[in-house]
Amino acid sequence: MSEPRFITAAEVQQDIGNLKTATVVLTNAQIIALPTTNAILIPATETLNYDSFPTKLFSIVKAVLILDASAGAFTNVDGSNKISLGVGSDFSLTIGRVGNVGNDGTVTFSPLQSSDRSAYSVLIAEEFGGEFSYQDNAVVLSINNGSAGNFTGGHVDNTMTVTLLYVEITT
Repeated sequence: MSEPRFITAAEVQQDIGNLKTATVVLTNAQIIALPTTNAILIPATETLNYDSFPTKLFSIVKAVLILDASAGAFTNVDGSNKISLGVGSDFSLTIGRVGNVGNDGTVTFSPLQSSDRSAYSVLIAEEFGGEFSYQDNAVVLSINNGSAGNFTGGHVDNTMTVTLLYVEITT
């Protein structure tokens, strides 16, 4: 059995230097449409058409969502709605598991029903493997609102700011 290898301070500094952020501010109209229209958080760098392996993957470390619905609450919100991140503009694959919330890669986003400001900060414990079959390598946000469809209500001044902390991996 070989001895364990410890990560050096230089390696940690290099990894920290490789961390990137992406911040997207969604409008009220985009939030309303999230159950049927994915929001692109990291644009695709290549189109794969389900038949090739990406040359870049984005490994998400943490996601922070700040919803400002102080101008008006959303309506037509299924109480069990789930917000999640995915790979592919068409949401080809759910990204990992939300490390500090649940095991299915989603988190219930109840603040949609109140007119207030709220924040979610979630660790992403990615878990995927096997063959890749994606439309592209974009990272997207989606909300499953059950059979309720799109949200209604809200106010033109409402926003959702999504910040991702990630590492770009060249394959």
